Amino acid sequence: MGSRPSTRSTTPARARERKQAKFLEVLRTGLSVTAAAEAAGVDRTTVYNWRGKDEKFAQRWDAAVEAGTDKIEDEAYRRAVEGIITTRYTKNGDEYTTINYSDRLLEILLKSRRPERYRERYDVETTGETKIVVDLRLREPEDDQGQE
Repeated sequence: MGSRPSTRSTTPARARERKQAKFLEVLRTGLSVTAAAEAAGVDRTTVYNWRGKDEKFAQRWDAAVEAGTDKIEDEAYRRAVEGIITTRYTKNGDEYTTINYSDRLLEILLKSRRPERYRERYDVETTGETKIVVDLRLREPEDDQGQE
């Protein structure tokens, strides 16, 4: 008997769609482009080529990055505000828990949400002579076609 062609054959377009879907799925978790490309079984340059040639894919990529960034921000909030619970043991073997908070993450969250209030401020005073260099570049006048 001869072999019949598989009804589950994968066309290059379907294979690309599956790889793109996997890439976007992993990107939505907050991982990097490199990690997402590896999970999809393609090189970083491949996904950047897809992005450059396919506007819809580029939009889905941007949405996946936003979703992933939201997850990262949620985790930063959890560590800063809710803390990380750690189980520890005494020398006698008794168990106890500690909650550790990240002041640094809390500071970063505040700066990102209210930069006008929490950004770094520097007062700079100078004494003596200050030299200011201004670089002026002139443009060619635009051609006023038909106007005299």
